[in-house]
Amino acid sequence: MKAVAESVGFKSYSSFVSVFRKVTGITPSLYQSMALQDKG
Repeated sequence: MKAVAESVGFKSYSSFVSVFRKVTGITPSLYQSMALQDKG
């Protein structure tokens, strides 16, 4: 996730998490877990 945050221009992972949570309502790690569940 840190690589994703950096690749989209965030210098701080915590800033990315804050914005991600504000936009989606969930944390990036929870989003990732949900995405992996959908594949299985």
